[in-house]
Amino acid sequence: MSRYFDFHVSFDWKGFSSEGYAKVFYPNIITGGNRYDAARINIAYVSSPEKPLPSRYDLVNFKGFAVNVDQLADVREKRRAVEVCVADVKQAIFSGRMHQARFFCNVLRAYKVPFVMTSGATTIYEVKSPREMAFIGEMLGFTQKQALLSLSDTASIILESKGWL
Repeated sequence: MSRYFDFHVSFDWKGFSSEGYAKVFYPNIITGGNRYDAARINIAYVSSPEKPLPSRYDLVNFKGFAVNVDQLADVREKRRAVEVCVADVKQAIFSGRMHQARFFCNVLRAYKVPFVMTSGATTIYEVKSPREMAFIGEMLGFTQKQALLSLSDTASIILESKGWL
């Protein structure tokens, strides 16, 4: 049986194992500067394709699903991963930009960039089980297996690189 990890919840929730997760992480968001906390999962937010990636990060979140293939290639070469956040997908659906999210995920698959699906949950009611996350991944064009591997294998690689597994 695989262990599943959620790297992005922004509240203190102790019942993650009841949803099927081995561990839930509270992220350290890197929006500018270089606030890197080695004891947390560090997610770099890139708001514009022209902005450079920070020097250190664990995951990178491309706000608005903006595609920059050079940055994606850099993420792949550094053996990092892209965050595909369900909260961002939900926002894209509400704003009529679901096609942009699907296109972004197609580019991830075409360039073989590792990705990790995260919930982005801010309350207990927004937490999705691994099965629900896989279903959302299928809506984005991934297979169920790819989505589940992002929650287990890709996430485990990041945790191992930090010495946490």
